[in-house]
Amino acid sequence: MSRRIFIFSDKKTKITLPEEYTLTYVISGDDTTEMSFQKYLRDGGNFIKSDIFCSFLHTNPIDFRIDHPIIPYTSLAMISNKNELEEDLSSLEEREKEDYNLFSGDKVETDDEYVREAIVKYMKELKHLTYTFIDAGYYPRGIPEIDQGKVDDWMVTFEDPLQKLFMTSVRPEVSADDLSVEDEFLINGEFRSGITEYWMSVLANFLIKNDIISIEEVGAIGKWSDVNVWKEIRDTDIEL
Repeated sequence: MSRRIFIFSDKKTKITLPEEYTLTYVISGDDTTEMSFQKYLRDGGNFIKSDIFCSFLHTNPIDFRIDHPIIPYTSLAMISNKNELEEDLSSLEEREKEDYNLFSGDKVETDDEYVREAIVKYMKELKHLTYTFIDAGYYPRGIPEIDQGKVDDWMVTFEDPLQKLFMTSVRPEVSADDLSVEDEFLINGEFRSGITEYWMSVLANFLIKNDIISIEEVGAIGKWSDVNVWKEIRDTDIEL
């Protein structure tokens, strides 16, 4: 069975690949890419774990996923061009290292400068979101009413691209089938607390596994679940 590869480009180009690959072009240009993918799914199409999504338009797979959160988190997202695609496909282990999951908290294994810069950028953004929610009182208990004076509307309604990626990759469970994540977040204080705690866990693992802060430093203050620890390490800079 051939392995499908979806190429995101601004135009079609003739490419010859080994027989084990089936090539499909996704042409970007006027924000129709996501719509066409949604139509593909509605019409009975499906994505599977072995699918590969490759962009000729981005410098790193992190930005690629941010721009197209519909890409399944179980599939590989990679960057290439028409001249190097075959070579890049022959070294998928390296491509997998570059396709870092921002919500894993794992150690960054790639040396690719563009990827590392993107990871730092979005982890800093996740840190900002997390501290905003902590300061608003969403953790540890969750509050009954959202204080709009403390949290911007776009955060509450999950309009940020990083939040959209979180919803498609982590898929937090809601209390009823007819509720969206955004609706659940607005009405359920415990849900807000759970989302905040999840992000705290991601950041904690990321900081430790990438040697940004040590377990001993944190242990001298308290436990990761303690809000006071987060207040103490608020100024910790995220760099790789």
